[in-house]
Amino acid sequence: IYPKRPASAADAVAATNKEFSRLVQFMGGQIEAAVARPSEAKLAGPISIAQIGNSYVNEGGLYGLMLFTAILNINLAALNALPIPGLDGGQLAFLLVETASGRRLNRRFTTGVNVVAQLALVFLTLSVLGSEAKKALLALLASSRH
Repeated sequence: IYPKRPASAADAVAATNKEFSRLVQFMGGQIEAAVARPSEAKLAGPISIAQIGNSYVNEGGLYGLMLFTAILNINLAALNALPIPGLDGGQLAFLLVETASGRRLNRRFTTGVNVVAQLALVFLTLSVLGSEAKKALLALLASSRH
């Protein structure tokens, strides 16, 4: 998991750019697969994300932690850029509609849409967390019986 140590600052910048490009391409492929086959998409909540981060750190030490942090941030940036109300991409979508129509959208409407979308995101987050907690609890109970 450890990369070769760069010989110079220029080599370090080149290696960073190459790794970032690789991560973005990997994450793009994962998002594309989730969109193409949503029924097979696996949502990871806080428990799974912490477990994944732990495995990266155990396997790669500081480099693993930095790699995991980069992957997590790329995922968050991609999610935030989606045109979903309540997220930055949703705000951009509203602005594009306003620009195309030449008039401002009703603020009560956009506020209502944003509130509903944010509540849906909270519900989705709690649903995933509950599912993960249930799975973790069942695994803990099963392991204590043996």
